[in-house]
Amino acid sequence: RHTRARLSALAERQEGLRHVDIDVTNQPEVAHALGVLRTPTTIAYTASGTEIVRVSGLPETDSLLAALRPHLAA
Repeated sequence: RHTRARLSALAERQEGLRHVDIDVTNQPEVAHALGVLRTPTTIAYTASGTEIVRVSGLPETDSLLAALRPHLAA
């Protein structure tokens, strides 16, 4: 819940970000396909589908945003 709230708030504040929540408990095939070994796991992709960030556990907003900033439209 904390991760969902934190990422949703970040996406609302930052243009170019979109938050999509996937419940891998009910979709283990998705977890396997994405290589998710624990929850929460945050994965960020570019618009073309390239993975740019992966964080296991509750992501720190500042460090996550710092990693994403170079990939966001100015």
